[in-house]
Amino acid sequence: MKAWLESMNLARWVILVSLVSSVGLGAWGASLHQERTDLEQALEIEVPKRAQNIQVLSLRHSELHKDYDREGLRGQSDADTYIRRLATDEDVVLGGVDIDVLPDRSPVKGVVDRKYRISPQDTGSRGRAKVGFDRARIANYLWLLEQQSRRVRVTNIRLEPVERTDPWVPTNDRWTWDIEVTSRQKLVEK
Repeated sequence: MKAWLESMNLARWVILVSLVSSVGLGAWGASLHQERTDLEQALEIEVPKRAQNIQVLSLRHSELHKDYDREGLRGQSDADTYIRRLATDEDVVLGGVDIDVLPDRSPVKGVVDRKYRISPQDTGSRGRAKVGFDRARIANYLWLLEQQSRRVRVTNIRLEPVERTDPWVPTNDRWTWDIEVTSRQKLVEK
């Protein structure tokens, strides 16, 4: 070995270092090539999936943001305003409504169901409304109550005809009503 090192001159050292360096660079280049092909495969497979997932999530975010902006009921203090505003909507026009707050119920720990009984304001004797309302207006009101808030659900409806006649006699299709709605909310500790 000593004879071999003594026979080395500058040119042979350059050749030896170049040979060892080229083997090292070749191995490093092969690993970089493998990494590059892995990234290209990920680009073809994973990136479209992730981009689609981002689009779906952004659409869901936009939908939830619109629901939040649109929802008139943002808390317990706005329930009366929300219910009264929908009763005077141009597609409903039921006029003023009376709102009775019923006792709260807690179906699950940390959640409270707030119930409200809604009835027409203009009541005569025996609790019946003096004037009736079209079923279409009442149905529009019920639909708006649920459609404009994700937390409010209609849980009970009582409809009675204003004039009682025989079943075969046509009526004027006017109805008195009472509606019970439930708003499910997180229980706020005081």
